[in-house]
Amino acid sequence: MNPLLIDPNNHAPEVAPDDGWEDAEGFEAKASTTGATLPPRRPPTERSDSTPAENSTAGLRIEPNVARREIGDDSPGLDVQEISGSVIRLEQTAGGPPKVARQVVFHERPPEATKTLGEGRDWGIAQKFSLKWAVLIGTGITSVVILSMMMLPSINKANAARSALPERDMRVIEDENVEGMDAVNALIAKQPEAEQIFRSYITARVADEVLPLLLDAESVNAVLRRDWRQSGIGKDWLPPQDTAWQVMKSGKRPYALLEGTLPDFSKFSACFVTKNGKLLLDWKATTGYSTATFDELAKRQGDPREIRGLLSMANFYTANWPEEEYQSYQLLAPQGERSVWCYARRTEAAGGACADLLRTGEILDETQGSRKITVRLSPGPDAALPNQWQIAEVLHADWLTP
Repeated sequence: MNPLLIDPNNHAPEVAPDDGWEDAEGFEAKASTTGATLPPRRPPTERSDSTPAENSTAGLRIEPNVARREIGDDSPGLDVQEISGSVIRLEQTAGGPPKVARQVVFHERPPEATKTLGEGRDWGIAQKFSLKWAVLIGTGITSVVILSMMMLPSINKANAARSALPERDMRVIEDENVEGMDAVNALIAKQPEAEQIFRSYITARVADEVLPLLLDAESVNAVLRRDWRQSGIGKDWLPPQDTAWQVMKSGKRPYALLEGTLPDFSKFSACFVTKNGKLLLDWKATTGYSTATFDELAKRQGDPREIRGLLSMANFYTANWPEEEYQSYQLLAPQGERSVWCYARRTEAAGGACADLLRTGEILDETQGSRKITVRLSPGPDAALPNQWQIAEVLHADWLTP
């Protein structure tokens, strides 16, 4: 048994010479029961290529079909053909030039090369100046000093103290009473009163509660009763603490604006004026009242006697309104919903008043975006363009009641 094929995990007993390999009876008995038979064991001295013994029974034999070549066989083998046995060597036939020994030649440094940059030949050697140069230098310095001393009086004369200037006639200007300042100062301290008036106005249930608080109540009585609407704000409402109070002048008329927020977070701006020392609410300026609505003006309808809006410059001209004669404007409703085209003749008072109202620069011709204005309008010549009107008169450079 080949020791290389021994399984270390299979401890089979060694084969003994007295094992019963030639006992055919035992195998035949087993064959009858199992149906399979093993070939008999080959004697140990028998070769694989020798003839089996006569007394042994032939078993399974497997032989290779490869023909073996014997020593005396003359069959041809591999043909080896030698092409050439010589090797061509690439060698240089002529020798290279002989090497020449290096020769060192000494070159003397030229004289000008001995100079160092920035240094002279006599650098570091003490030299003596002649007496002539010393005398000339001393004379020059002395001359400069003497000349400076001679020019000193003329210099001091130019810087001498000037005679005292005559005292100007100065006097204290007493505080002058500026026209309208008393009314302005009186309005500054009236914010609490204005808040109480506006609170009574915005929470009123009927028009009769509002009329005593308004400016020119007789002239607005009919209009107020016609257009009266309750605001729906309770009597317990108070203006917020951040309500602003601004006092200003429109021409020579002082007025004040109370601006704040309503309970529905909408903003309000109420205009107040004084008349006979009494603070009153200017209803027309507060509501932006006009004798005709902008919807009516866009259709060439309504009464254009007193129209309030936001005026701004425009550049829309037609054959009926040439730019050489008229200035184009856009008049926007106080609520900012509708607008109409307005034209002012440049040579008339209305045109000059509108131009002065929007002009802000003294040197440059600058204009503002828009300004509050109260005007009287007249219809244009072309009925086919109903939303074009002419500014006949500027009633007020604001929304105040004229």
